[in-house]
Amino acid sequence: MIIIINRTYKNKFYTEGLIKVNGKQITHTIEDTLTMLPPGKYQIRLCRYKSKRRIIRISNTSWSIGIGLSWIGSHKQHIIAIGHPLIPGVVYKATRTYVRLFERIEKCQAREEQITLVINDSKCQPCTSSSHWTKA
Repeated sequence: MIIIINRTYKNKFYTEGLIKVNGKQITHTIEDTLTMLPPGKYQIRLCRYKSKRRIIRISNTSWSIGIGLSWIGSHKQHIIAIGHPLIPGVVYKATRTYVRLFERIEKCQAREEQITLVINDSKCQPCTSSSHWTKA
């Protein structure tokens, strides 16, 4: 299985993108621009956290793909937040998509298929951040 993140817009706070699985777009992403992973290929694996929460972990990094609300949560939790766009820098309604993605990865692991994450920012364009992120 190949999971592709195409980053589309970037500013000093957050980077927005689209996530595709085997060529089909499934949802949007939000990442913290300062700490996001560099473009490249990564391996994906599933694991369980202390609270038995299931996590989609990006191998050889401290990052994962998960449910987050904004670039702030992405920064604090080291996740690539997925979901539907609400306002610039914020996604929501991610649970259903996350569960489906997790189940697809789980089936691939059961078949002993390799799961590859490709991060691409070749078409990423600069954008201005919304004023609500700059207010202190």
